[in-house]
Amino acid sequence: MLSISNMRRMNLRSVDLNLLVVFDSLMQEGRVSRTADRIGMSQPAVSHALNRLRGHFNDPLFVRTPQGMKPTSLALEIALDVRSALEQIDTVFDRNNDFRPEETQRTFTVGMSDYSGFVLLPSLLRAFQEKSPDSVLLVRGINRNTGPILLDTAEIDIAIGLITPREDRHNACNLFNERWVAICCETNPLASEPLTLESFASASHLNVSTHGEMTHHLDQLLSDHALRRRVVASIPHFLLAPLVIRQSRMIATVASRLAAHQAEAHGLRTKDLPFPEIDFNIAMVWHHQTNKHAAHRWLRSVVLEVASSV
Repeated sequence: MLSISNMRRMNLRSVDLNLLVVFDSLMQEGRVSRTADRIGMSQPAVSHALNRLRGHFNDPLFVRTPQGMKPTSLALEIALDVRSALEQIDTVFDRNNDFRPEETQRTFTVGMSDYSGFVLLPSLLRAFQEKSPDSVLLVRGINRNTGPILLDTAEIDIAIGLITPREDRHNACNLFNERWVAICCETNPLASEPLTLESFASASHLNVSTHGEMTHHLDQLLSDHALRRRVVASIPHFLLAPLVIRQSRMIATVASRLAAHQAEAHGLRTKDLPFPEIDFNIAMVWHHQTNKHAAHRWLRSVVLEVASSV
């Protein structure tokens, strides 16, 4: 198995460490053209660097597909080591200089669920524009399954959402607490009365699942009462739910902040669920190898500052 530890045994005079910058950028961008733009090289120069990397590792590393350059299993295996090595090199050269967000031109890559983006992204963008005007904030869509994977392959710097960290290699902190509520249109018969277990279960439900499941953890609570939801449709994004609900007789279970923001705009009613209040946490997760990196610490501090005001 080839990794950065194996590379230490190479004669470093024969290795151009700038090749690792190309590798890391290609992992994040997925296309030669975008990689070239990102690191200020021509596309032929990036392709030449990739060929040299393939020679060093004796592996294709990236395979061209209609969706872009797909990393091989070896590329995925070494991606986090490469990112870590580059950040350690940055730390060595920056040891006598503090990270200066007001001067950096770094690209920060943040993975967010659509709901966490709805709550945090406008304020986070304002904070970036004020504190680090020359940096770039790249946001990638994630869910609870893809977030940890993208952290492990160093394709994102942090993940924000309903994310469960992997304790052996991730750190996490809670950003804010939420609770589930139901929404329905004003003409829905359920709009004028409190929800009961029976009326909730028998209603036509719009399911929301970012990872394709047709179940919700509320289903277990209903099952404890020998009841089950009648799901008639499922969508992948919470932000679509109000638009669908306003034109139907369905109900949907969504986060309370989304319901409060969208209810008046779309003529919706917000209903308390017929269960003891069920809350959940939106968390920020990062790989432990980035714990001490100054730029990452700054990024996490900005996210925490923004989240404290929502």
